[in-house]
Amino acid sequence: MQHKLKRIDPEQIYRKDYNWTFHASRQQIDDFLSTTTLLAEFGPANYFETYDVYLLDGDRK
Repeated sequence: MQHKLKRIDPEQIYRKDYNWTFHASRQQIDDFLSTTTLLAEFGPANYFETYDVYLLDGDRK
């Protein structure tokens, strides 16, 4: 996805190619961020994509 999860507008539906859309409520975003750890951020790549790598907190050993 071209947009950073921390910076998206929860009220917006993001439309992409091939009938793909993305939408997440503020609560869904907050829940995800509170149960993960950001490990790395990559990008921008060829077409301004960025890639974030998260670790689920329950997966820590």
